[in-house]
Amino acid sequence: MRSAQNGEEESKFNDEELLKPLKQLEQYTPAMKQTTAFYSTFNPDIIEDKIKSFLQSEKVEPKISSDKYKMKFSRTRQNKEGQKEIADITVNITQCKDNIVAVEFQRRGETDKQCFNEHYQEFRNEILKDFNDTVLA
Repeated sequence: MRSAQNGEEESKFNDEELLKPLKQLEQYTPAMKQTTAFYSTFNPDIIEDKIKSFLQSEKVEPKISSDKYKMKFSRTRQNKEGQKEIADITVNITQCKDNIVAVEFQRRGETDKQCFNEHYQEFRNEILKDFNDTVLA
């Protein structure tokens, strides 16, 4: 237990309880060598909350599974030619090894591959860059 400081209440949870995922964490099984995933040592609830908060700040309401770490959303942007592109994306967070999760982005429907890859790169390298903190050996 963490001790109380300056009149604060003593925490009801220990560190292990705080790190335990709130939902079922499925096992990661890469479909192929090339994948649009990165790996993290962060709690999956924190990663899910970050994605959700970012999308909501862009007025995008993701569809989030209540029992596993899976989220679907559509994101709109303009390409270099000024045309509107919609990317339909699924994000799955799954267990790889002890304390390592995979954050995998999947293209859905008719989404253009280049458009999807640009969205994935933005999430991995900018929005979620602090969570992309490990590699699989």
